[in-house]
Amino acid sequence: MADLDALAARLRGFAGLRGKRALGLVRGLPGLDGGDDAALIPHGDGFLVLCAEAISPEFLRADPYAAGVAALVTNVSDVRAMGGRPLALVDTLVSPDEEHAARVLDGLAWAARLFALPVVGGHLTLGHPPALSAACTGTTRRPLRASSARPGDVLLAAFCLCHAARDVSMPGVAGSLLQLIELAGCGATLDLERLPRPEGVPLERWLETFPTFGFVLAAPRETAAAACEAFTRRGLACAACGSFDAGRRLRLRSGGGEATVWDLAAEPLTGLAGA
Repeated sequence: MADLDALAARLRGFAGLRGKRALGLVRGLPGLDGGDDAALIPHGDGFLVLCAEAISPEFLRADPYAAGVAALVTNVSDVRAMGGRPLALVDTLVSPDEEHAARVLDGLAWAARLFALPVVGGHLTLGHPPALSAACTGTTRRPLRASSARPGDVLLAAFCLCHAARDVSMPGVAGSLLQLIELAGCGATLDLERLPRPEGVPLERWLETFPTFGFVLAAPRETAAAACEAFTRRGLACAACGSFDAGRRLRLRSGGGEATVWDLAAEPLTGLAGA
């Protein structure tokens, strides 16, 4: 059984989660629509999905190829998290020299082939400290908003375990779930014993991991099994591993015990709910 109190305290102090508090700085921007993974723009009989990601400069310096991969993968995940299909991506890259830039672009090109997503443009500047960002557009007719989660929904977690390293992103599984419930105005309990996890990976590390493919979802009880099957029939891992409730807390459950990671009623994470 996990030491839930110690694990909850570790997650509260996790840099990937605490870093999301800075998102509150964007409150008040004209046209800002909540804090979903991407923006929805009404278009025709559906929506355009727009998102962008900036890559950590430390990561970009340490592994330029992987940073190029991440610039595409994170955007694809954000579009998919909104129920969308990615259409195209543009990137902006600043590199100290041609060798560094080539490694970044090689990683971007590899990921573009893997996901069949065209990189249709961007910008490149040489001779300066490295910086990388990318933006993606997609389409959807039935968007998935974080704020649509309701008490009584089943919590699902889906991963590609054979490649696992928001949308599960920088805050990890629990932190990404916390962002979701903040927007939904509800609470959730994450059952650690039912959470899909790669064999041999410690629970603490897994909860702080940014997977290449990972999503937390809310599904009505009557459709939860069908939602899981949509992933598992494609060789992905997906399981019901908790539930949503009317409270404002994120809790962990294991071995019959529970511990609170975050009480949103006492301390908002980003403050973007209703923004």
